Amino acid sequence: MVHRHDVLEELHLPAALVARQAQAAELRFELTFGPQKTAGHAWLHGPPGAGKTSTARFVIEALRAEAGVPVAYVNCWKANTAYLALAQAIDELRILGLDQRRDALSRLAVLSKEAARRPFVLVLDEFDALAAPDRSFLLYTLAELERVSLVCIAGSQEPLVELEDRVRSRFRPVQVAFARYAANDLVAILLARAETGLTPGSWSRSQLERIAGMSNGDARIAIQTLRRAANLADRAGEAFLTDAAVDRAYTEMRDIRKQYALRKLTPHHRLIFDLVLAEKGLSAKELWSRYLQAARSYGLPPIALRTFRKYANVELTQARLVEVRPGGPRRNVFRYYAT
Repeated sequence: MVHRHDVLEELHLPAALVARQAQAAELRFELTFGPQKTAGHAWLHGPPGAGKTSTARFVIEALRAEAGVPVAYVNCWKANTAYLALAQAIDELRILGLDQRRDALSRLAVLSKEAARRPFVLVLDEFDALAAPDRSFLLYTLAELERVSLVCIAGSQEPLVELEDRVRSRFRPVQVAFARYAANDLVAILLARAETGLTPGSWSRSQLERIAGMSNGDARIAIQTLRRAANLADRAGEAFLTDAAVDRAYTEMRDIRKQYALRKLTPHHRLIFDLVLAEKGLSAKELWSRYLQAARSYGLPPIALRTFRKYANVELTQARLVEVRPGGPRRNVFRYYAT
């Protein structure tokens, strides 16, 4: 059934973007040098699976092919300190002769020397996975390099808003927002991959529509579900994609994504999630009260109420770990449920 496995991989770069042309054009303009224009910086933000990384890769690959622009791509979930992020950037740019024992400032000096020689783009994906001091250090120091364009990819604008004034005054990116994909856009994404990667006649459009509907706007879940379902059907000796394979694949991919999201949580995020998981339908007041009690019992200094609301109402919902629903006779009463 599968005759091109690479097309079904999440990192496969399509020939054309679906529903992200406006974001790609905005990013490309910001990263393009001109006679009267220096390249700028960009902050891409939106929920998981909204096309942020794919759009960034699509644009920088075009710039690399057309203008020979060097690009360093760093996944900050893996390179999770400023030191490791700088080390990976140096490796990506193939800068040789670096003593591996050097510290972050020495690595920064190497990149500064490289920027004086040629302009380049540095993509910092999963940027919000870094600790706040590391984010500030990288932005403050790298934004000073005139011939370096930074592309930061994050789940929201919050890490940008929370930067110190001295960092914000130096790092002024264009902000590019990504919303969840519409169901028909996900179908188009899956259709392009199925037509190229799967045997003709082994799948139906209705199955792609079903996968798109289950994926709730998340292209990663949709693509991974299609790939896993096709592999399951192949292993079972099926000539056609089956609904049973689709159901099993979706359940597996959803669970994997949830575990991935959980690993990224801070102790405070995880504590809030565990409280919601333990008791369905807590009101905001009840959740805040239980959080304060639990944090003190675990020896965690409680976070401020404003931060708590951001964690519970924004970050945990964007990670699809928590749902906030109206619940009560008054409109301003909301209750929390684990997804």
